[in-house]
Amino acid sequence: MDAKQAAAIASRYTRFAAEEAHQRSPLCETLSHGVAGDLSVIDCLSTLPSEKRQPNLLLAAVRHLFGTPPDWVTFRETILTHSDALRAVMLTHVTQTNEPARCATLLPVLASLPQPLALIEVGASAGLCLLPDLYAGRCRCAGSGSPTKVRASFQRLPTARAHCTGPAISCCR
Repeated sequence: MDAKQAAAIASRYTRFAAEEAHQRSPLCETLSHGVAGDLSVIDCLSTLPSEKRQPNLLLAAVRHLFGTPPDWVTFRETILTHSDALRAVMLTHVTQTNEPARCATLLPVLASLPQPLALIEVGASAGLCLLPDLYAGRCRCAGSGSPTKVRASFQRLPTARAHCTGPAISCCR
């Protein structure tokens, strides 16, 4: 691995920590900053094709195989000890980037409709948007300074999975 490649990987993880994980997942933010500053971990990542070095895929692979690490030290040790197993998962899996949070604006509308609801999804989110009953939400109504809790009842229907290049695994919670 050359210095330019290492810098590109570090930059990718720094950007992910600052723009994707910041204020959403303190653990993912910490772990991503840790990766960006650790040449041993970056060296492991450098053996993967560029499209498989993405932070959310590494985070998801560790979580998928070993559970959620409590801290950077455990995360780093897991990567360095189990690099072959992680590499195998990262090469054969993809992450699902269509987060249920993207559907947050729909919750108030869905809650106002006659219940129960049956949902059909036509899109590329592999069924994630069919699970609003698994999420709670808060919204601020226009002109109101206080949060309003939104509750709704939904009828869950079986979902069909779209074909993708590998099994989807989730990143951070």
